[in-house]
Amino acid sequence: MTDNKSTPDPIDPAILEKLRQSQTPEGKAKAAGEMKEYRAILGELVMAWNVTEDLMRFLIQLQLGFGNRKAMTLFAGLGGDALENAFRRLANEHAKENIREALIFSANFFSNLRVKRNYYIHGLVHFASEPGGEFIGAIHSVVMKNNVITAHREFVKKELLMNLIKDAESLRGYLGKILQNMMPVRDASGGIQPSPDLKDRPQIPESLKKPSEALPLDGFRDMPPFR
Repeated sequence: MTDNKSTPDPIDPAILEKLRQSQTPEGKAKAAGEMKEYRAILGELVMAWNVTEDLMRFLIQLQLGFGNRKAMTLFAGLGGDALENAFRRLANEHAKENIREALIFSANFFSNLRVKRNYYIHGLVHFASEPGGEFIGAIHSVVMKNNVITAHREFVKKELLMNLIKDAESLRGYLGKILQNMMPVRDASGGIQPSPDLKDRPQIPESLKKPSEALPLDGFRDMPPFR
């Protein structure tokens, strides 16, 4: 009688060796160091974004005039969609012609980056260290819309977060150029320094593309494993 049961494939010896190394004192110390580095990068991203967002508010206040205390109080607490909408509205309707286009560009940059920053900062639900590999974060969320259940699942490497930090710094640098055009800087001799060229712009980040998969409506029985 033939046994029809399939025999599982043997585990790659290289993977077994990585697993063994990850459980040694040296492997555990390496994982702890990578976890600390990953969390520090997350904190750096939060700070880079906060500084950039605050400069957006400052430019709004500059357009309103610092004597307009009621308006300043209103806009000081804005964030997210409200901040972007206010920034764009002021640019379209009240900004001087020479900087209007630069402000609208900044609003578009801010919009793309904000969605990506929010997804990765608020979406990370746990961390893991690949056996013998690098430390990573993981996103796993489930949403239901129009009777369709969709899962977003993704492993997030530190390089992706570092690129978001660079994008935030690029936007902040460009906003600084706008600020110099709005508030000319004097040099040591009292003369006004040339204003930076606002047509020299950074590349706007690509729109967020979430890895998505539709799930059966009868629950998660048939949900594929998280790889």
